[in-house]
Amino acid sequence: MATPYNGPAPYAFVSYSHVDRVRVEAWLDLLESIGCRMWFDEGLTLSQEWNDELAAKVSGSSFVFFFASKDSVKSKVARRELSHADRHGIAVLPISLDGCELPDGLQFMLDKQLVRDDIDPKEALSKIRSDLPDELFGVETYTFGSEAQLKRAWYIASGKAKKARRIIVASALAVAAAAILGLGLTLGRNEAATTLQSMQAEPTPAALDVYASTLTGYHMAGNYQTVDHLPEEQSEYTVSEAFSITSFIENTGDESAFVESTRMDILSLEPVEEPVVLTDVGMVGNDFYVFAMNDGWGDADEPLELAAFNSKTGEEIPFDSICSEVDIAPSIVLPAGCVNRVAHLTFDPEKFAANAGESVFGDAEVVIREHLEDGSWSYGWTIVYSAHDGFYIFWPGIGDGSDYTITLFALLDVDQNPSSIIFTGAEANPLVNGTFRVETVVAPTRSCHLQVRNVFTVTGQENPVQTEVYDVKVIVPRYRDGIFYRTGVLTQQLLDDPDASMMHFTELAQPYRYDPTHILENHV
Repeated sequence: MATPYNGPAPYAFVSYSHVDRVRVEAWLDLLESIGCRMWFDEGLTLSQEWNDELAAKVSGSSFVFFFASKDSVKSKVARRELSHADRHGIAVLPISLDGCELPDGLQFMLDKQLVRDDIDPKEALSKIRSDLPDELFGVETYTFGSEAQLKRAWYIASGKAKKARRIIVASALAVAAAAILGLGLTLGRNEAATTLQSMQAEPTPAALDVYASTLTGYHMAGNYQTVDHLPEEQSEYTVSEAFSITSFIENTGDESAFVESTRMDILSLEPVEEPVVLTDVGMVGNDFYVFAMNDGWGDADEPLELAAFNSKTGEEIPFDSICSEVDIAPSIVLPAGCVNRVAHLTFDPEKFAANAGESVFGDAEVVIREHLEDGSWSYGWTIVYSAHDGFYIFWPGIGDGSDYTITLFALLDVDQNPSSIIFTGAEANPLVNGTFRVETVVAPTRSCHLQVRNVFTVTGQENPVQTEVYDVKVIVPRYRDGIFYRTGVLTQQLLDDPDASMMHFTELAQPYRYDPTHILENHV
């Protein structure tokens, strides 16, 4: 088996999908047998920074092999590797594993013609060798002009090995690789006879099993390409909106195995009727309004207490020392899905200037927080500052957590209480040689607590294979994300008539009802 090169000499970087590990390893063995130095990510250890190491290895390489398949062309990691190579002016040679077509975006980055998997081996190896710079080779190299030279290139394993051992080992490598890669290769009679005598045993039948799996929130879908990077297991999970189960399936037999169906068994399912209270604020002139929304599936009755703080000293500032009017409800009482105003403050410019803290944004400022039921102050906070005879709101910045990819998706209608969900699509019915990664994403229609496992039925295998049972609580919102946050689009509508009734506010919210399928947008 090929080993990653970590020395000072020039080397080629290998970009591929770990789903294709078996076929890629056969190619790497062949390339290494003719002296090609290569680095691929099995050389990483868990103590290394994965992304930094990959970037350094790409930029430090003299050449890049890209093993193209239906999985690798969709891999975010492979795309980053190729983009990094392109930025550093490093040539990339694509080698097809399954006859897939390269997307236009990838073709634009590649300056070498695709080596296809359906051509003659002599032509394939000649094409590869002609594109490789001589500096990548640590032993003598060959021009594949004759059958003898082609044969020699396929069976050389080590420049220092004894000739007899080299012929036997490298010839076996050539036959095995030719079978895996679908390449027709004719060996010399002596070498082939020696090899074939050792390969007369009947191939072992396919035997599939799930050797690793994990459950995460859907926003991590597509991020775990190898078993080494799976997060630690938990006994229970709580996620927002939807969840993902990533499974690694291994075929320990010699024959291929076809997964007839991929499904999720639902062993228990209970709706969760809990309130989820959100608050948002807005300014109209000198008036500061606080609105509350019950984004959950149970009625809310929670105490409410607001307080203002000096942003420099941290000392609490009484509202009557900075406001001319103060109207704060003692509690948030909201049926599920309802919206209402819960506080109204009118800031007095003179009082505010005299008693608020010094501001980096304007003349003076205060920090407003919500007092929680457990006695602590909320992490979320709002800065109100005065400047140019007006009052304004400022929030700190936030990041974007939208980097995920969904391949198999299903909607779970909680009210229907199904016992299982069957996934459809090419990824649900793979042909497995070696290892294969299957990732499913399920989006319930409402908050629920459930126990689930993924199950795979396999052609010719009596018993299906399955993941462990996962216990997960999914908090599903009633309204779309962002409409009621940092003076969101709904809050802006509420400010048009801040003294309206709860019924009016709730009616304004209805066009923004949450749709579980929204997570598919731009992520498939």
